[in-house]
Amino acid sequence: MAPGDGHHLLRTLWPEVPKNDFSEKVYSRYIDHLKSELSILETLPDCFAATDQAEELEILGIVKQTTATPQYQVLEKVGARYGFQPSNQQGQTRCQASVELAARIWLTVNIDSFKFAAASQAIPLPARTGWDDRQMSLRMLVLNQFPTSTAGQQPSEQIPSSLNMMELCSRSKYSVRWTHNLSEHLTITEERGSNVILVYEHLICLLNHRRYPEDSGLPREIVEEAIDTFVLLFPLSSPKVKRFLRREEREFYALGYDGRGQKRQLQLDHYRYWRKSIVQMIAIMARPPRGWRQAILDKERRNFEQVVTIWVGAFATIITVVALVFGILSTLLALEANKLAAEANSLANESLKLGREANKLARDAYELDRRQACLGHNATEDLPEFCL
Repeated sequence: MAPGDGHHLLRTLWPEVPKNDFSEKVYSRYIDHLKSELSILETLPDCFAATDQAEELEILGIVKQTTATPQYQVLEKVGARYGFQPSNQQGQTRCQASVELAARIWLTVNIDSFKFAAASQAIPLPARTGWDDRQMSLRMLVLNQFPTSTAGQQPSEQIPSSLNMMELCSRSKYSVRWTHNLSEHLTITEERGSNVILVYEHLICLLNHRRYPEDSGLPREIVEEAIDTFVLLFPLSSPKVKRFLRREEREFYALGYDGRGQKRQLQLDHYRYWRKSIVQMIAIMARPPRGWRQAILDKERRNFEQVVTIWVGAFATIITVVALVFGILSTLLALEANKLAAEANSLANESLKLGREANKLARDAYELDRRQACLGHNATEDLPEFCL
């Protein structure tokens, strides 16, 4: 297989992974990330000891065998392989750049002393870790990126069972940004005025680090706790979470959690490396919901008073609006009735006027008839009452 082939890259990282377990769908995002990282060898060819991917994967082999070795000794081994003397500062820099690139693609921790990784990564850039201490081993450098935490709540505190990433995002208007950098996992921050939670997207790497510890450079306790945060925040039993992941185009729930997904760890003291982030999430969940969810009672009934207040206020508002509408309608009906009465009065006046005119016409007709009758012979004798 060619060095740039996805399966070849995977087998270099984890030789024990069976060929049947290799799935393009499962590994596609991780392989794209590997290729993006390795493309820097073409972008900045004069900055690395390796000249192509094949040589970089050879350096990866050296790095995997020397995780507990001080950096300067690792650089000496790589320099000897590629003809750089320890006194050659430029050569040492190139060796370190290649060693850090190998560590990045293997451990998915952004070790980048020279900011070279920025050439192959999208904005916003992940947090960067420098490896400046030549006496420090890669293992110790990685451990330093995951400090334990006891801050925040009482360790024995129970994590609310309602806490999951979907609820967090929908209740509190947070959004997820997926990251390649494990040390950024569950970082809560603000980007461009929006609240964001960073989530490590290569769950398959964590599973492989756990399944094949002899090929892993990450401490097992960090790997297992990271997986447990996925179990906590993305429980497989929740159809809503699955829909959320499908919407995010991260259907890693199909992988399972390597036997750790049967029970969510809801004791805060179970978490040492990500406790601070979980405490922050608990605090966010305890805040009043935002948007329409303010009117919905949560599972723990913590917002009971708020929900009652909202619905009582809404009911009072509805009653007020209904009363106002009826008042307006009554006013409009009264105005219309007044208008009809005025029109009826006008018609009555017109009718009275017409009646008077008709009465006058009748009197005039009577007088005309009388006069005509009185013009005849002997009218005064025949009609003495009318013809005087």
